[in-house]
Amino acid sequence: MTCQRAHLIVLLAAALWGLGNVAQTTILEHMGPLMATALTLALGAFALAPLVRLEGPAAHVEKGVPGPSGREIIFGALMFGASVASMQIGYGGTSVSNAGFLVNTCTVITPLAAWAILSERPSAAVLPSILLVLGGVWLMGGASLTALAWGDGFCLLAAVLFAFSISLNSRLVLRYGRPSRMTVVQFLISAALCFAMALIFERNSIGSIIMAWPELLMMGLISKALPYFLMAFAQQHTSATATAIIASAEGIFGACSAAYFLGETMPGMAIAGASLIMLSVVFLQILTQGSVSV
Repeated sequence: MTCQRAHLIVLLAAALWGLGNVAQTTILEHMGPLMATALTLALGAFALAPLVRLEGPAAHVEKGVPGPSGREIIFGALMFGASVASMQIGYGGTSVSNAGFLVNTCTVITPLAAWAILSERPSAAVLPSILLVLGGVWLMGGASLTALAWGDGFCLLAAVLFAFSISLNSRLVLRYGRPSRMTVVQFLISAALCFAMALIFERNSIGSIIMAWPELLMMGLISKALPYFLMAFAQQHTSATATAIIASAEGIFGACSAAYFLGETMPGMAIAGASLIMLSVVFLQILTQGSVSV
């Protein structure tokens, strides 16, 4: 598969994430964020399970090298689960539009994470892009970091965790292949941990969970199973940095969905901040085209 086709697949994943952002907020009317994360990930794993049987032999089997260690599998699942749970918690304390753009600050964090995990040396575009993102976050918080809502903080935490999760998953699928199996395993481990924590820290009723079935289906299938699998599949043919850059388009799709379904509007300063964040993405993409596999 060519890089261009891989990029289109990541863009499709970003569109699906953006369309599912509204459900990330409305589901919290029925249950806590940890239970929502657990149930949607479990549903996503169930939906992807048939694809595991269709995958060919793992890359490490064909190459005659050892497979992934238990430590790699567990750490990857923990990083993934923490990122998804942090994002879901953040949606309870900020707007859909803010959440979408803030989570996508992972675009400029990923090159640093890829450098640490994959030895992908970041280009000169990284530092100015990070400065643009920080300026955007400041404006979205009302020109004061103290004005950021608590949900914004969780979204920024999710961005950091996503950056390292994307880089680690790139390493795993490039080395071992089988993106369906990796995605299902990460979903199941993360779902089990979130479910256990939900039983301890949240109060959820069976009736409320049943009432949330539209959001559960939307998130489990459309914004969890399909996009995460598509991204894992595409990462076999492109870099972690390019993946994060293209996936940041989720913020645009998410803002459009919030405006259409929830009637959300963004104040002028927030729009300026979001524009800076998107400018950093474009700036990074232009200046890294010759230095990373995009």
